[in-house]
Amino acid sequence: MSGAVPNLALGACGGLLVKLAELAELRGVPKADRPSLRDPIYWIPVALWPAAGALLVYAYAAEVPNMSRLLALNIGVSAPLIIRTMAGALPAGRTVIDPGAGA
Repeated sequence: MSGAVPNLALGACGGLLVKLAELAELRGVPKADRPSLRDPIYWIPVALWPAAGALLVYAYAAEVPNMSRLLALNIGVSAPLIIRTMAGALPAGRTVIDPGAGA
């Protein structure tokens, strides 16, 4: 199992592992606080996280053409976590600085 396609598949599997870990954590949440698993919005990340993992592996493959399978899986797992961190970096409702006229 070598080459780009298996690495892309492992990157996608890594992205999916993040969502599976989230589902496993739900067993400790009281039923009243759990999200509705029948809501389609909840399942969008199941498609997006593997795609993000595969995309990041594809981007890395340009720089590291002979990457190991373990590295491809690791990159796939890190993709959703990187996106989450970037999305949470800017606080909601932050004030925008007006540079003034002529800026």
